[in-house]
Amino acid sequence: MNWEIPRIWEDETVYLFGGGPSLLSSIAEYDFSDHYVIGANNSFLLRDVDILYFGDAKFYWWNEKEIQTFKGLKITSDQGIQHGNKSVNGQHKIKVVKIGKYKGLESRSNRIGWNRSSGAAAINVAIHLGAKKIVLLGYDMRVINGHKNWMVHEKEQTNQNPYDYMLVGFTQVARQLGRFNCSVVNATPKSKIEVFPMVELKELF
Repeated sequence: MNWEIPRIWEDETVYLFGGGPSLLSSIAEYDFSDHYVIGANNSFLLRDVDILYFGDAKFYWWNEKEIQTFKGLKITSDQGIQHGNKSVNGQHKIKVVKIGKYKGLESRSNRIGWNRSSGAAAINVAIHLGAKKIVLLGYDMRVINGHKNWMVHEKEQTNQNPYDYMLVGFTQVARQLGRFNCSVVNATPKSKIEVFPMVELKELF
């Protein structure tokens, strides 16, 4: 039987930390220890993150030691195995939930919609957890001062700009949000994601 994401955050506000360059400055003055936080990909390395979600198997093998020591819930869709990466199924308490839809949101709690990026897929994870409101942080979807991420990647250096491709996924998510008792707001300054209402983080604290 496939693992199902439990509704442990029913009707709560959930903060999603993306990997964008603005993340560190955005959260620097705020304490998230009493809030519910999902860290997408390497943002789990920051403070106050409750759950790690990553979508690509290679991410685990690049960060195996750090992921093993992370004490929160660890969820993946194990993407990347189709490109020759070793599956993480069975590795150190990693919960694997399968990709259902590649476009839009999944209502089945043992499936998620991929929507072209881990950041977009994490929205579906939060919905399954029971979130009533989702707040995006570090979802820049643009290069800032030559950087695509809040930390320097040593394993993957590329000049390719993936954001036009990824942005389509958020449009697909926004179109289907009405089916769920959940809203999404974007607290990422100058984010390229324009399909969710923009807010300032200070308004939420």
